[in-house]
Amino acid sequence: MLRWALRTSQQTCGCQKGHRSHGGRRTRLYSIWSNMYDRCLREKCPAYPHYGGRGIAVCEEWKDFATFRDWAESSGYEDSLTIDRIDNDGDYEPGNCQWVSMKTQSRNRRNNLVLSWGDESKSLIEWVEDPRCVVSYMTAYNRVTRSGWSIDRALTTPVGSVR
Repeated sequence: MLRWALRTSQQTCGCQKGHRSHGGRRTRLYSIWSNMYDRCLREKCPAYPHYGGRGIAVCEEWKDFATFRDWAESSGYEDSLTIDRIDNDGDYEPGNCQWVSMKTQSRNRRNNLVLSWGDESKSLIEWVEDPRCVVSYMTAYNRVTRSGWSIDRALTTPVGSVR
């Protein structure tokens, strides 16, 4: 009985062998940390080719969840935010990461359609939010990618005015 009590009082979270529980295993922040760690370090992770396979790593200090949690809490972490690398080719480390909304995160993807109009370059979603644009995202997307329209024509031609 005493032996069992000693063993359970020293349970680990599983993130490091022999590491005492940090109390965060079932939190959203732990899930973010674990997924970050997996996609950079576990070759069997489906996202590994896009992260660890490209040379993106997790800094040494963040290999400990408690240290990562301390950074996150002091850097503005909220449950509604996601971790974002400022330099998309850089590592996960304090100087290259920030907490952003999903809207911001979705605009920082490598596969975004970035278009130049005049002397400005923006993602298509940003162009659609521009007051000069008179069509929806899907209309603009289809016009540019499938129909080969210029960005100017695709964004400024009202639906139904083309025959």
